[in-house]
Amino acid sequence: MGNLVYRGLALLLIACPCALVISTPAAITSGLAAATRRGALIKGGAALEQLGNIESVAFDKTGTLTLGKPQVTDVIVSGALTEQELLAATASIEQGSNHPLAISLVRHVERLGLTIPSADEQRALVGVGVEG
Repeated sequence: MGNLVYRGLALLLIACPCALVISTPAAITSGLAAATRRGALIKGGAALEQLGNIESVAFDKTGTLTLGKPQVTDVIVSGALTEQELLAATASIEQGSNHPLAISLVRHVERLGLTIPSADEQRALVGVGVEG
């Protein structure tokens, strides 16, 4: 059935004098369908187009991607801090949190043997993260 639909769309694209107008929605629909077959749900054409602008991705789907046992695998630093300074500062804010990602980060810093300073004005921002 899906093959028949694609053939029908191809016929419309070739036969229609305004093929460009029809081809854009057809390309978007095709892209959304291909992503869905691979398990990715994309909200619509605008979101699909924005995927081309992505430079980095961070996942926070505890339990969905990590089975509830996340581990720090890579640290990418872009700024004035070194990797060790960034990890120590982040761990100081995350220390005491029960979130699985916070626990994995603190454990990673402890395994590296880094000193974790105490954070000032540490607080959780519901639905956003932590600050300190």
